[in-house]
Amino acid sequence: MGCLFSYFVRSTGSADIIETPRQVFSWEKEDRKAIRKEDFILDKIKDETIYRLPGSINGQQFIVQNCDNCTVYVFDHAGQIQIDDCTNCRIFIGPVRGSIFIRDSTNCILATVCQQFRTRDCRDLYVYLTCASQPIIESSHNIKFGCLTFNYDKLSEQYKSADISPWNNTWGNIHDFTSIPDSSNFSLLNANEHVFKHLPIPTDPSCSHLNVNDSMETSVTPYTYGELYRHRNEEVND
Repeated sequence: MGCLFSYFVRSTGSADIIETPRQVFSWEKEDRKAIRKEDFILDKIKDETIYRLPGSINGQQFIVQNCDNCTVYVFDHAGQIQIDDCTNCRIFIGPVRGSIFIRDSTNCILATVCQQFRTRDCRDLYVYLTCASQPIIESSHNIKFGCLTFNYDKLSEQYKSADISPWNNTWGNIHDFTSIPDSSNFSLLNANEHVFKHLPIPTDPSCSHLNVNDSMETSVTPYTYGELYRHRNEEVND
């Protein structure tokens, strides 16, 4: 994503103050005429279904915020994803080269492929993941994680564009920064709870050619039991 970080020192006479400039988005750079920021931000939308087809995001940052009862399908790879203050939403995001961060959201369904995943101040989420690193939750409650099995035309190419391997998936190895003694803020879903049990199957003619499915047999990422299998063995041995 197009964000630049640098530091400037401003002298005040008695001390130097380090100033950090704000994040620079890709649509604010020299190529801003070719990129419309409204194509990469969904804000204050209610009761709508939104599609982004392959080639429409093309590695840029994508933001979903202040949405209510929306269904969002992003069938493309992205650089970074932010989801903030959403309620009753159902969201699919294609491969994310960087991080996906969901905050202050309630009663949502999220399915995604990413390098990093984090949620903060959320509750009542279903999260279907292919994640290259350990997923993190913070100040969140009742988060249900499942292994994402998914496929559509061009998804394999998008994995490569996002530099994500389908063979490295730590979806169930959750780290909770605000864990509760003798309880848990998250749980792991069984193999029979596929993503389309909670996320609607896309039916719009614009994406019919993508052949979207959640079959384990055709999924780009193989299904893995991971921590779910280990937890079951521990229960049997207790």
